[in-house]
Amino acid sequence: GKVRPKRNVQKREGFYGDGLVGYDKDPFTLVPVGYYAQAKDAPFTVEIGSDALLVMEFHAHLAYTEIIGLLGGRFLKDEEGQGKLKVEYVFPCRSTSTGTQCEMDPASEVAARELFGQKGLDVVGWYHSHPTFEPQPSIRDIENQTSYQDLFRNEASGDEPFIGFIISPYNQEYANDRSQIQCLHISKKWSTTNQYRLPFACIQQIEQQLQINQDVLAAFLNLLKEYKDYENKIDMTLSFGSQSRLDKLISSLKVHLHMSPEDNESFLENIKQMVQQHFIQHPTQTTVQPSDGTINSLS
Repeated sequence: GKVRPKRNVQKREGFYGDGLVGYDKDPFTLVPVGYYAQAKDAPFTVEIGSDALLVMEFHAHLAYTEIIGLLGGRFLKDEEGQGKLKVEYVFPCRSTSTGTQCEMDPASEVAARELFGQKGLDVVGWYHSHPTFEPQPSIRDIENQTSYQDLFRNEASGDEPFIGFIISPYNQEYANDRSQIQCLHISKKWSTTNQYRLPFACIQQIEQQLQINQDVLAAFLNLLKEYKDYENKIDMTLSFGSQSRLDKLISSLKVHLHMSPEDNESFLENIKQMVQQHFIQHPTQTTVQPSDGTINSLS
């Protein structure tokens, strides 16, 4: 059957194994990523559009629990055989909770695959958030990522064109205007205990989009409507560092904008008003998420 990432929904702090025997049996231990010395050492490079980063960034800022989504794109090889994974589209997915864990809603996954197929894209990755702690993968994240890479492996070439993004918007130890964002792939090297393969940071380039696609605004609005009554929604009026969480969101989005300064400010002001109207001022109430599993995003 299909392998779907499982997410932990209980509040937890990130921590590293301290060298004690057996520490890496805890599935929520964080593992620092390795770094390739040069591009040729990596299995492929990653190119992602700034619009895709905007949607992931926005999604991650809305909930105290971990969010999840899929990435659509293409895997290409040049004449010298060097691979490039291009991320062209982001599909925010709904999660289904099973108590201590949540996983991607099957209907969301089906909807994402159908939309990618209509656009001539493949599933090339997934993303999730570490809301309040750093974006190093946990052992469970590594297991999920490895399962996906196995699922998408090209047996003829050995390529595993599937990546993972982790976004950390509210890490108090990194109280900054920017979020921490990690893009990773699991290498063929094993941990010293042979329990899991080691994660490495991808070598990536940002494709700077000079105009914002209208699909991005549509995705923002749909996400606001999806999370406005969620019991674990972020309170945007609370402070984060020296600013409100709403201002933190706006500052983080600005990092991914490449229009003129005037257009950037106009876009951000529009988003700020959208959040105030559809997310902050709405009366909070606990509701059950709809059962169809789809979030109308980027469509």
